[in-house]
Amino acid sequence: MIRNQKILIATLFIIVFFIGGAFYLYPLYNNTETNQAMTEPTTEDTANPENDEIPPIDNEKVFTSPITNARSRITKKPFGIYVTPGNSPIEGERFTGYHNAVDFEAPESGTVNIYAICDGEVRVARWVSGYGGLIIQACELSEEPITVLYGHVDIASPASLKVGDNAKGGEAITTLAEVGRYTDGERKHLHLGIHRGKEIVYAGYVEQQSQLSNWVNLEDYL
Repeated sequence: MIRNQKILIATLFIIVFFIGGAFYLYPLYNNTETNQAMTEPTTEDTANPENDEIPPIDNEKVFTSPITNARSRITKKPFGIYVTPGNSPIEGERFTGYHNAVDFEAPESGTVNIYAICDGEVRVARWVSGYGGLIIQACELSEEPITVLYGHVDIASPASLKVGDNAKGGEAITTLAEVGRYTDGERKHLHLGIHRGKEIVYAGYVEQQSQLSNWVNLEDYL
């Protein structure tokens, strides 16, 4: 009888031991799996976050080129250069100040087409002292109004646009003038200035360097 009781007690002890051990070990085992899932690297963890955040490249140009081989033609008067009759790269200089435009040289003879750099209406097409033939177009840059000045152009050409005409970027709007009346005695070249705002401003130079902020350097967009 006593022997049977001892066996029963021992059996119960073993059962309790295994049951208790199971309850004790299960949380540890479960936590180990959870911790492994949180600490082991996943595809998302190891991916380069910079690659995920790279925005698509916008290849759309803000402005189109006003003349063929535009960059190679900027050889004498870039935007912002300070010019006087004494230091100018041009012989017979008549002006003094900071150049608020970009000059595109055209030494070759023959017809040279000039193209609108943006979409907009022609607001001026006339002869102006210092320029000769001049076209001014109203456009936008970053949803803000600008005026684009095309100087030393042949406004007498049948191909030249008139006031009120609309031009698309890349559309031929006139031709360069040959040296004479429609360059007002200047060399054959395109003087292109971009003024911020809707106001029509004819100035080709400004007195103070700080005033250049009212103008846009087209070369930055070519």
